[in-house]
Amino acid sequence: MKILKSALIRADGSNKIGLGHLTRQIDIANELKKLNYKVIFLSKNYPEGTSLLKENQCEIIKLTTENQNIKNSINEINERLSFNNKTFDFIIVDLFKDFDNQEYLNYLKSFCKKLFVLSDEPKPFFIDVDAVFAFSENQEAIDYKNLQTKYYIGLRYFPLHNKFHDVPKKKVKKKVSYVLITFGGSDPNNFSNKLISILKQLDLNVLITLIIGAGFSKEHYNEVIKEKSENIIIKTNIKNMNEHLIETDLCICSAGNTVIEALTCGVPCIVLPQTELENERAKALEKKELIINMGLNFINDRLIAEIQKLFSDYSLRRKLSKNAQNYLDGKGIKRIINIIS
Repeated sequence: MKILKSALIRADGSNKIGLGHLTRQIDIANELKKLNYKVIFLSKNYPEGTSLLKENQCEIIKLTTENQNIKNSINEINERLSFNNKTFDFIIVDLFKDFDNQEYLNYLKSFCKKLFVLSDEPKPFFIDVDAVFAFSENQEAIDYKNLQTKYYIGLRYFPLHNKFHDVPKKKVKKKVSYVLITFGGSDPNNFSNKLISILKQLDLNVLITLIIGAGFSKEHYNEVIKEKSENIIIKTNIKNMNEHLIETDLCICSAGNTVIEALTCGVPCIVLPQTELENERAKALEKKELIINMGLNFINDRLIAEIQKLFSDYSLRRKLSKNAQNYLDGKGIKRIINIIS
């Protein structure tokens, strides 16, 4: 079939910054391909991010990983895109936290008909593009009316894989028998090892699955292997996360993409944020009574108490599950694609 339109996605991923920016953009790219778009990623050449893109058969234009000022970044993009003689029907930029440089965005506009921005920034930000998808739950309290740029705000636009578009209502069991632990693609703080150690101390008679991603370091993996016990299963690079979450009675995770996936499946969650940005998300979710948030620099004793509480309190788990699925429907990508395409 003839390619009718083209799109460029500007996003990065690595062990240090996490892989969530790339994974959600890969899901968007896959939906665009179904609509006969040719999609190219413009991404910094981090090994973990590049590996993830190649694994998902994404075409990549690579940028240097060196820190650059805006002028040098623009010059490099000009060299990469001009050399490849690239112009696009639209460009999607996945903004990182606290980005506020309009000059950079204006330059990208010269390579496309329309420019769209996706961001999980929790604070207000004002930029001039064709449309912004500000899908942090914190954005729902911010007024962007009467602006030239159209803002689509809140978790209605959170980009989840199409496997989460029509998940069934959770049937919360009275007894916890299956616990899932996952801290994103890289788990930079190695919370996985800490949780395995704590759960061993609690000696819970349940099946525990630890899911680790493509960016999980060998050093951290070796530490986890030393700690694991017979009732703990370690899985890597899972393709069917929705199936695991549907079966899960309790999830312990960070506040990246996975917590939104878990809540969409109605899973009661204890959240361990790894960054300030994740903590802002977790605080907003806890305020809506969707999760238990441990916050940054949590204390082990409190974490143990919260785990024990959720194990014993069926009504609390049922409440968290019901609240989550009343709030989230998993159809963010559908809404984004309908708007940009």
